Amino acid sequence: MEIKNHPNAKSLKIVIVKVSPTETHQIVCGCANYQVGDFVPVALPGTLVPTPDGGTQTIAKVKLRGVESDGMLCSPLELGVSSDHTTIHLLSSKSKPVLGQSVKKYLNRE
Repeated sequence: MEIKNHPNAKSLKIVIVKVSPTETHQIVCGCANYQVGDFVPVALPGTLVPTPDGGTQTIAKVKLRGVESDGMLCSPLELGVSSDHTTIHLLSSKSKPVLGQSVKKYLNRE
């Protein structure tokens, strides 16, 4: 819904995302390959995701450089579709993603 520069970090963005028709979250993100209107997978606090070192982490509500972040925009690595963790996985609008649904049905795991 909105992307703005982080006031305390040149490489971070503050992103306001809509995760359901009535629910939004503020997320701080270091990747920049998305724009307003893109469909992106979001991991909310409590979600367990893979890490680049082969482990896992549980997403938590945190402050990054003084700004609250309530989730994570997911890379292909966090979705288990590739080892890339340098970009956000963009969902094709052709697949007609629906806010609030599990991302699993929109992932191409070939």
